[in-house]
Amino acid sequence: QIYLGKLSTKYQGVVSEVEAYLEKMRTKNGCKFDLDVFLSSLSVVATEYDVSKFEANYLENEDKKINAADVKRDIKKTQGALEEALRFVETHLYIDTMKYFRSERTLTCLSFLFANAPGYIAKEINRRRIAYCTALALLTEYHSDNRRFVQDLAIIRECDGSDVAQALLKKMKSYDGLKRPVNWKLSLLSDLESPISRNNILFCFLYAMVRWNGARSFFSRTLIRAGKVANADEVDDVETSPDEDATIHEHHIYPVSRLAARG
Repeated sequence: QIYLGKLSTKYQGVVSEVEAYLEKMRTKNGCKFDLDVFLSSLSVVATEYDVSKFEANYLENEDKKINAADVKRDIKKTQGALEEALRFVETHLYIDTMKYFRSERTLTCLSFLFANAPGYIAKEINRRRIAYCTALALLTEYHSDNRRFVQDLAIIRECDGSDVAQALLKKMKSYDGLKRPVNWKLSLLSDLESPISRNNILFCFLYAMVRWNGARSFFSRTLIRAGKVANADEVDDVETSPDEDATIHEHHIYPVSRLAARG
């Protein structure tokens, strides 16, 4: 809110424009799409640095004073990068909302990549490589450490556009102990007494798997989409759906193999 207020001194219409955009994106992607998500991405798209440098490198940069036209341009560029990143996640990871894709920092890295290296990400082979890096980052909760987040932004900023995914993966694999949380999470899949709650990062992967396999609602027979999945935390998100008959609940999404094992 402080940064948005300071931006309004450069461009008076910024508050209403950003609030309208956030409302549109919350309706489409869930209430987890908030001002922090947008400003984090605006920071790296506009300044090529993480959000901690936003004020110094953008709002108060004496060498490059910004005006309303600059802010409008950067907001538009950020919106495009964010939407490309979210489409990428849905296309390659089958996660169609931030209800399950909850890592703001991972999304910010993706947005920066789309804004900074459009030629690289346009190639299908590179998109697959980045999808693998993104899935691994989610599974290990890699960007929960802000240092790793900043290092990945630096890799994206400094790579020549030909080996971004390889550099990100090399850095990721250089950390000790990364396999341990992955193995522990995977062990939960074989434990039928341990429920996979929505707060568990594995839930987004289970959701992605059933969606990849064309899962449908038990009742409406429509294809499952996260925007149609009701839960206690995001009732308002579901109520904005134009087709309320298609609303389902998370306990309706369950792998057939586990049901069979239950008899």
